[in-house]
Amino acid sequence: MAKHGKVSSESDLGISEFLNQDNPGFNGVIKERFSDFNVYEIDKSMNIVHLGDQKFPDEGVVDQNIEYDDLTQAQKALISEILFTRIKIFNADPENNEDIEIDVTTLDKDSRKEIHQILKSFSKVDSNTEDKDGKKLIKAKAKGALKSQKKQWPRERPKYLHFTLYKENCETYEAISLLANRCRTEEKHFGFAGTKDRRGRTTQRVSVSMVSAKQILGAARINQKVDVGSFSYQKKEIRLGDLSGNRFELAIRNIGVTEEAIKPALEYFTKEGFINYFGTQRFGTTGVPTHHVGKEMISSNFTKVIDLILKPREFENNFALKEARKTWADSGDPQKALEILRKGRKDRTVEGKLLYGLSRRHKNDQVGALDEIPRQQRLLYCHAYQSYLWNKVVSRRIRTYGMKVLKGDLVNKKKEDMVEENGEQRSKEEYIEHVEDPDSYTIHDILIPIPGCKVKFPENEMKAWFDELLGEDGLTMDSFVSSVKTYNLPGDYRNMLVKPGDVTWRVVGYDDATEDLIVSDKESMEKARGVSEKIDPGKTEDHKYKALILNMSLPSSCYATMALREILRVETDKNSMMKLNNYKNASEDTPEAINDLKRECDDDTEEEQSTAKLLKVQ
Repeated sequence: MAKHGKVSSESDLGISEFLNQDNPGFNGVIKERFSDFNVYEIDKSMNIVHLGDQKFPDEGVVDQNIEYDDLTQAQKALISEILFTRIKIFNADPENNEDIEIDVTTLDKDSRKEIHQILKSFSKVDSNTEDKDGKKLIKAKAKGALKSQKKQWPRERPKYLHFTLYKENCETYEAISLLANRCRTEEKHFGFAGTKDRRGRTTQRVSVSMVSAKQILGAARINQKVDVGSFSYQKKEIRLGDLSGNRFELAIRNIGVTEEAIKPALEYFTKEGFINYFGTQRFGTTGVPTHHVGKEMISSNFTKVIDLILKPREFENNFALKEARKTWADSGDPQKALEILRKGRKDRTVEGKLLYGLSRRHKNDQVGALDEIPRQQRLLYCHAYQSYLWNKVVSRRIRTYGMKVLKGDLVNKKKEDMVEENGEQRSKEEYIEHVEDPDSYTIHDILIPIPGCKVKFPENEMKAWFDELLGEDGLTMDSFVSSVKTYNLPGDYRNMLVKPGDVTWRVVGYDDATEDLIVSDKESMEKARGVSEKIDPGKTEDHKYKALILNMSLPSSCYATMALREILRVETDKNSMMKLNNYKNASEDTPEAINDLKRECDDDTEEEQSTAKLLKVQ
């Protein structure tokens, strides 16, 4: 593996082969701006997920719509019309209005009881009597201020709110954390089918337990990066894997060829697809690659894991993270380093959670300290190492055998070969079989195992290739079984090649390198525009630059950047992207221009490695 601290190239990550040997490729800028990358989740019913409207569903709460004229004369003597109006306004939005205090010092017990009865007519108001500064007051409060959220949840309302989450230039976890914090609930109560790219504009379905549509909408409105819509209440939550795939709208900028010239490459891509590599995003782009951390986790070398996560990094952008790493390296004091992150509002990062764990646990309890990092985030490190092995083996397979199917390869069983088992859940391995007759299958049928302790392996030389790679890192197949249950890795199966669906493309011209070339889902909803591009394509020769607008659908867990790599025949690691992104400064190759470019790229990856979260589209 590449050395720690070095920015990984594609070859470091096992990404080295192409399918189309006749494609000369062409230069183009991938994800120059986050607005060049739109991702729409495709749900289990094959519907493309859109932001939709922000109408509230039936909340399961019915107001009596009491009016002041409905009160008796005796009640009107206790509650003035002005006070009644204040209560109605409060009931409409209790979370954003101050509690109402009613002075009842001179009233008897029966009169106070009557006021409580009037307040009970409002669905979102609770009241209690209290003594304050020598006075007796009835305080009208939001129900949530007196009862737990769980207790006030209407019985007839389903438990889960489902909604569409739109986010731009931030991670799924970051958006969920923001909403959870504003709704005063925990992140664990949110469910989603998969994480979406940070550098892009994405839509996906999300569920949350016992939080109302109004709360979620209010939480989203305070941040420009997120928006929500298409609310409904459902009995079941959304779980990982509850999707069919993703629809992509992509702008590849500054291409140097005509539409006619790229047509053969795109037609081949549509017909044959691309190698289903795990993209460079999976391994981080700065600092310590995530698969290095994963290797040490699988080796049960937890002291080394902590060191790799917290060690100083040469190109750290965030000041708080940089100082906290230095403090940890110099003093080994987790509390001191954690305080620096708290002041810099970075204590919710992986580093912050790990330092918190180290400050609470015995110095020899590394496993316990790491447990403060959410389980899914810890497993992402392990999965990155498994992905690295998969990439390496697949590249060797393509180099050695090209598109040939081998005896002993793995494929999904054909439907007619499947035996019903009375509805009982079956393991993945029961759906997989070995190839006996290679002529009965194509290369698109072939599965390559993601190595683990439960998967089947091909009954050919590929099993030895996995063993060889593991041996180079001092590991064996038994290493995927850990004494720490969390780090037991069963493995999985992944198609070696993938074909895209519903591919369309065209070349457009533009003059301003900073203008958006495709419209976001949010803009479409706000402006109700019927076109997907903002620009008038016209004749490309009339413009300074040309861009390829590409639309396609991919199954879940596939990387659009790997699809673009096959079409353009370019490398997609950070350093390569920075070079391609410098076209605006081609005539200004000054230190200032170079620094501007570096800052532009670094701004987008500032938190990517520090949070060590999976940036794939799943």
